[in-house]
Amino acid sequence: MECARCHSELVEGAAYCPHCGSPQPNAPSYDDFNYTAFISYRHREPDANVAKRLHRALETFELPAELAHERGTRRLGRVFRDEDELPATGCLPDSIRSALERSEALVVVCSPHTPDSRWVQQEIELFASLHGRNRVFCVLAEGSSAESLPDILRYRTELLEDGTTLGNTITSNRNLTI
Repeated sequence: MECARCHSELVEGAAYCPHCGSPQPNAPSYDDFNYTAFISYRHREPDANVAKRLHRALETFELPAELAHERGTRRLGRVFRDEDELPATGCLPDSIRSALERSEALVVVCSPHTPDSRWVQQEIELFASLHGRNRVFCVLAEGSSAESLPDILRYRTELLEDGTTLGNTITSNRNLTI
């Protein structure tokens, strides 16, 4: 399967292209969410500690009264964080894929080691292809954003009218430092 706009290779069932961000025609709808967020992180310090603290903070956070009334609950909801190392295979386990499909947002804990993690990269690509890039948030655990954000979060491929592609730096004010 490939993107209808930039012709990048896509995962099966992609609703969005993780590279150019365009919605795909006839894409499935992923509206049955079981998790408010999925936390993606490297299983090493400081990332693992930040992910654990973030998980606890998100699940215990109390919404302001007006928003709680609108949502019908004081809590944000369940947050997915895998606590075990991923297997040595080259693809994401079905349990991870399923959790990504059923998550409203992806929170990526970033440090200078994050760009080297193929698992974090695969989780970002899969989530972005299923739900788009607008629901991906970064938490900077250590280092600068220039050295800690994976390229897929720093750049977006643009397809120009002449058919050539251009990589643009994405600037965002949605990054949070703990």
